[in-house]
Amino acid sequence: MSKPSAAPQQEIRNHRRVPLEVEVSMSSESQFFAGITGNISEGGLFVCTYQRLAIDQRVEINLVLESGDSISAQGRVRWVREASDHACPGIGIEFDEIDPGALSAIDRFCSARPPMYMELD
Repeated sequence: MSKPSAAPQQEIRNHRRVPLEVEVSMSSESQFFAGITGNISEGGLFVCTYQRLAIDQRVEINLVLESGDSISAQGRVRWVREASDHACPGIGIEFDEIDPGALSAIDRFCSARPPMYMELD
């Protein structure tokens, strides 16, 4: 297992992320585990979990959006956040393979909700 990196210091994102707290199941070649999402975007999601995963580890993700849309995707762990007094531990996952219908459902979901952070001019 490679050494986890800290959450990015400066976040550069291609997609607007929105808060989402639903149960997510994930599996890798040798593990099955669950967590709670913290946020989601068309590019990936953050999962609150104590499960330790390596950077670049591939995972299969399954969750149901609050809209009732079922999402299944393949992704890679891009960063790991350790537990602290201010935040839950977890992993940032970037989608590698996702069905176009699932991607459209995420887009609709994100478009209907305010972003986590407002853009400053």
